[in-house]
Amino acid sequence: MKIKAKWRLFLVGAVPAFIMTTGCDFTSGITFHNQTSRPITPYPLRLTPPPPHREADPANSVPAAGSAPLDPNGFNPVFYVSSVDDVARANGIFIGFDFVGENPHYVQYKVFHYKVPPGQAGTDPDNQPILFQNEIVEVENVDLSISVRVDFDVPGLLAVTVEPE
Repeated sequence: MKIKAKWRLFLVGAVPAFIMTTGCDFTSGITFHNQTSRPITPYPLRLTPPPPHREADPANSVPAAGSAPLDPNGFNPVFYVSSVDDVARANGIFIGFDFVGENPHYVQYKVFHYKVPPGQAGTDPDNQPILFQNEIVEVENVDLSISVRVDFDVPGLLAVTVEPE
């Protein structure tokens, strides 16, 4: 069982790394829309100092009812809302891109409750994020809109929509 878990962990890390090193065949734009009542902070992947890690980028937070472009050639983005502490409610989103090769292309999104900010869980089982939703959407090479909506004052999950712009 432990070997299977390590193999899955390897695949989760190795596949995105492979995709990032082989290039991107997606030529359209992607816009992230925050349709919630609170700002969402990106946690981009930082390569320096080693090892690679996620770090808050509050200067580029997406305000409530705001939007921001996403780089289809960049690393898979993670967004986090620090003010949601209830483990029954989502406070983070991972967005994964698979834009290598001819169509079809895919966007994966995972909705989490992060007990600690992204990138800080390490190996402590008590701090690992709680996965609420994991979806894969087939997309065409057209401008995309990735929207997140919910009023954080109402219990529930973050609703993510991936559709042509």
